Amino acid sequence: MEKCVGCGLCARVCPVKALKITGKGREASITYFLSRCIFCGQCVESCNVKAIEIMREFEFADYDKLKMIHLYDRR
Repeated sequence: MEKCVGCGLCARVCPVKALKITGKGREASITYFLSRCIFCGQCVESCNVKAIEIMREFEFADYDKLKMIHLYDRR
């Protein structure tokens, strides 16, 4: 979140809508739906400020989908 400028390009290019941007600019918050992510890397490629990176760990499983939603907020 420190590097993010809130442009929303990552959310627009995501083919499975795993990212949701609320607000604009530096006041934006990002909701990441991990259960939807297919780790295609489109968000990483589209980010002009290199605020997103993909990890090599793919063991993201849970029985509760609500635990797979992450909110990144500056407030």
